[in-house]
Amino acid sequence: MAQHPSVPLPGYYVAEIVITPDSPAAGRKLGEAGWPTASVPVSVLRGGSLRRPHRDITLDVGDRVSLLIPAPKDSPPPHSGSGGRDRAASLEAGHGSTA
Repeated sequence: MAQHPSVPLPGYYVAEIVITPDSPAAGRKLGEAGWPTASVPVSVLRGGSLRRPHRDITLDVGDRVSLLIPAPKDSPPPHSGSGGRDRAASLEAGHGSTA
């Protein structure tokens, strides 16, 4: 059985942004959504279907966008076994982000 690394990419974490009805990102293209500085969209989950993060995808309410975000220099390392998703695991777009 394959082992998952405790930190998929040292110095970064994955945040999942949920597009809500009041999100400024709802109805906008992925490439125009205004994600946090230095973040990179890595996937869009829509209706149980995982999509590549193409900049021309129009975001719908309920979409879940996974972002790779640089960790602050003074942040503690993620907990083992979480796959790096323990920090900012689920944020609502428009509530705590610029999306």
